[in-house]
Amino acid sequence: MRKQSLLVRGGYIAILVLALALPVFAETKSLLLLHTNDLHARIRPGHDALGGMPYVSGYIHQVREQRQDVLVLDGGDVTEKGDMVSFMTHNSIMYEAMNEAGHDVAVPGNHDMRDPLYLEGAVKAAPKISFVCMNCFRQNFEPSKVFTVNSVRVAVIGLTVKSGDDANTTLNDEECMNRLVKEVDRIEPVSDLQVILCHLGSETCLKISKRVPAVDIFVSGHTHELLEKPIHTDSGALIVQAGEYAQHVGRVDLQIDLDARQVKQADVSLVKMDHKMIPCDAKVMALIEERTKAVCPEANRVVAHSDEAVNAITFGRLAAEALRRSAQTDIGLFNAPYIFRADLPAGDITVADLFLSGGFRGYKIIKMTLTGKDIEAYITPQFKDKQIVVSWDGFNAKLERALVNWKVNSSLDPQKHYSVAIPELEWQKRYPHESNGSGMKKAEPCSFSFTDSVAGYITANIPKETSLNAYLKSMPKNGCEIQ
Repeated sequence: MRKQSLLVRGGYIAILVLALALPVFAETKSLLLLHTNDLHARIRPGHDALGGMPYVSGYIHQVREQRQDVLVLDGGDVTEKGDMVSFMTHNSIMYEAMNEAGHDVAVPGNHDMRDPLYLEGAVKAAPKISFVCMNCFRQNFEPSKVFTVNSVRVAVIGLTVKSGDDANTTLNDEECMNRLVKEVDRIEPVSDLQVILCHLGSETCLKISKRVPAVDIFVSGHTHELLEKPIHTDSGALIVQAGEYAQHVGRVDLQIDLDARQVKQADVSLVKMDHKMIPCDAKVMALIEERTKAVCPEANRVVAHSDEAVNAITFGRLAAEALRRSAQTDIGLFNAPYIFRADLPAGDITVADLFLSGGFRGYKIIKMTLTGKDIEAYITPQFKDKQIVVSWDGFNAKLERALVNWKVNSSLDPQKHYSVAIPELEWQKRYPHESNGSGMKKAEPCSFSFTDSVAGYITANIPKETSLNAYLKSMPKNGCEIQ
């Protein structure tokens, strides 16, 4: 579509671009785009009465009951980092919920491509959803699809980020851009509105828009941006994104002149999935409860109570001790800011809450034998501006200034070998492998996960009447002193 005039307005925006007036007989049609992105397996309603797929679905159904001109899009990363029931079903339950909600079209994100089971399950679990992507080759997705909604031909082209986990995505090379240009040129003559549905941040969309000025809207993702106002490209396109974790649904309410094939007006807004304001889809809620009972019946078991929310740094010491005890090793190591993806809530804390905090990235725990020198080599770079971001149990250490850097003096014998328990992902991503450490070669998988270990520790050691937050404050802080 070649844009000659565009009015963007609404609760967040009031922008007027002047243009030639159209004849009075011009046919104008309405179109409402609803969009989500970076849902990240957050299927359950949140503790703060915000978000969850039952409310996303409830809102979409509510809008569809009121209007017949709706197209629903998702910008990718439906999977990973989320709820226990999503993880235990290889995220197929998320796609079932999206299918029930009425999503029309989706693009895969980098997390969705990480495990082949995710995309295979998506296609099976969501037969009503069209998956489009011109640079994801794990599945045989069409590069684009044209939807006719209220007589408006909407071309949706899928594009995703280049992922280190999938060498077959080639967003950043020239061949991919050339293919995109050709696809836009091919589809523009048979459509009234061109949309790039992309798992890409706004800055990347701005760059792409220079190569494809015919595109009208970028429905984006990946960077978890909560864009209360759309970003305008030099070509006149709009870039929109709706945050993360099913907490908002984006709206792009359009008026389109079909004769001139122009966007005449665009009202852009975000709708918070506030449980007090948004209806709950009982069918999706029942699906969650049924599947939870089937695959993780322990999820709703209350294991602790806390007077206030618990963050990653506070919780790391307990996690390190729990891993050490569960693995029966000399030492437990736990980098909470790296493993954690959500705070523990105030009030009752369930097994599902523990999983949401660190259960995905801490699902696999390993144990190995390391020297004291290896362990110090691990913890030393984990100090950031005097902040202790790694937690441990089984030894004491002191952080001291050494010229312009810091060094660790610990109770460890540099030559002695110690058995160590640590999340596998943490070890793979955070350990300085260029050092002399060779523990990974002899790593053994543990039979328990982060969630198993921590839930067991809390049950065995913290009285029910004791607040988890108070217990954590009473624990020693790694035995570490900063001088």
